[in-house]
Formats: sequence, structure tokens, C-alpha cells
Amino acid sequence: MSKKKLFSDRRWTEPIDFKVIGKVEVTKEERIKGLDFFLSQGIIDEEKYRMRLESLENEYSNKKSGDENADDK
Repeated sequence: MSKKKLFSDRRWTEPIDFKVIGKVEVTKEERIKGLDFFLSQGIIDEEKYRMRLESLENEYSNKKSGDENADDK
């Protein structure tokens, strides 16, 4: 048996090949569920929750108004 060092095989050192096949858009409801989870687990406090929820609402209202303007052209 050879005297190789642990984890010296190429399967441990070479990066895994991957191929990007697309991007999945996260819905507003899914992002709100994520914020709710963070709040319930104590990852963020109530103030940060409200701040992130407000920025999320602004982001989606801007996207919605941007979509409406695109239809007018």
C-alpha cells in the first residue's frame, strides 16, 4: 500500500465542475417568508425586520411601476 497523505487525492483538491442552467427569481412572498423565519429564529430583531420589509416593499413597487411603464412604450 502506498504512503499517500490524507486528502491528497485529486477528488479532494480539484474544484467540482458545474454548469449554470438558469436563474430562478424569488417571489415577494418567498422573501417575506424568509424574513419571518429570520425573525422567529432570532437572527434579526424587530427593527431590522421592519427595515428590510420596507425596502422589500419599495423594491417590488419599483419593479411593478417599471413593468407598467414598459407596457406603455
